[in-house]
Order: sequence, then structure tokens, then C-alpha cells
Amino acid sequence: KTVGYIKDYQPDLIISYLRFPGQIALFSKWMAFSSAKILIGERTSLMIPKYDKYYFNLLRFGDVLTVNSLSKKRYIEENFSFLQPKTFFLPNVVDVQQFSFREEPATGQTMKVVYVGRIAREKNVDNLVKAFKKVLSEGHDAVLELYGDTRDESYLNKVKEEIGSENRIQLMGKT
Repeated sequence: KTVGYIKDYQPDLIISYLRFPGQIALFSKWMAFSSAKILIGERTSLMIPKYDKYYFNLLRFGDVLTVNSLSKKRYIEENFSFLQPKTFFLPNVVDVQQFSFREEPATGQTMKVVYVGRIAREKNVDNLVKAFKKVLSEGHDAVLELYGDTRDESYLNKVKEEIGSENRIQLMGKT
């Protein structure tokens, strides 16, 4: 269906943050169905060498590749240097005007901090836990809830080890 849309509509620009529609757009350009500029937002690579060899070589047909972590950018630069000129780091951002926070919770309230995302090395969740433990050691009344799943059990074990017996840091599981 997507290939037919690209063939029929002939867009000038295709932006994809989803793996499979992005691959279809890249194949369309490779097979000369499309001359569109293609921007791929790389958010889901598993850093599995065999699969990445296929996927990142396919990205040759893209015009711009954005990544949201410096570790992903380094991984691409080290393993797929031909993508370096078209790879850009764009961190996830929060509009602090729309989503503001209080410096301190209201008197008598516990500050609740929530992380939602993959429990993965490139997300540096272990460093978040270390930083939060420092907040707790300074006497702040706070809890940290970590929501997400993982494909890396050894990293999850590292995070659990970092949490230790701290009961104000909770692994909540997949959202």
C-alpha cells in the first residue's frame, strides 16, 4: 500500500520515524519509483551487527538521518562511516513553557519522578539511577519510577544492581 502511494503521489519529501515505512521509502528510491528527499529518524536500531549491516546500508538511499542519542551517532560513525555526512544528532526535547515543573513539591508532598522509555545502555538509565540516589542522599523526599522494557538483560541487571535495596526507586515494567 505504501509503495503504491509513493508511486502514485510522488511526494517531494518523505519523513519517517517508523522503521518499516522508512524502509519502504528507501526501497522506492533505490528502485527508482521515487525521487523524493528522504529523512529518516533512527530511533529503533537494535545495534545487532548482522541486521544493522542490512539496515544502515539501505540508509545510503536516504538524504538525512537523525538520531536522538550521541551513542547511536558514534555507533553509526564507527561502523557505517559512509553515513557520517548525513547523520545529525537531534535530542528529544521538552517544551518547558508547556511542561513546566516546580522546583520543590508542595509542602508535605513527595516529589515523583518518572522515566518512560527503553531500559537500554544508550539511554543511560544507570546514570539516572545514580543521579537520583544523590538527590535522595541530600535528604529530598522523592520517588523514581522507571517504566519500560529491555532487550538487554545484562544491562537490566546492571540497573537493578545500581538500584540495590533503595525502595524509593522502582522498576515498573513495560508500559
